[in-house]
Amino acid sequence: MDEISILRSLASTNRSIYQSKLVSAQKASSRILENSVKILNYDADLGQYKVKNTAGQIFSARAISNGVFAIGDQVSLVAPIGGIPIIDAMPR
Repeated sequence: MDEISILRSLASTNRSIYQSKLVSAQKASSRILENSVKILNYDADLGQYKVKNTAGQIFSARAISNGVFAIGDQVSLVAPIGGIPIIDAMPR
């Protein structure tokens, strides 16, 4: 291999590593909160659940599960930046 092909190979590898780091950082920053919460009740007017985390904070969240949650169920909550928190029965 000549020097130019080695440099091109290194540049390609570095570009791939950099893009991978960007994707990882974006995924991490798109979720400001991800933890387990307990269902408090269901608000039929809004179509959302009220949930409480272990720190005592209460959130209004929409469900992405096919099933129905019962009061007291432990579910997974993800709160994207600028979005409505999402709950799911399947752990992430």
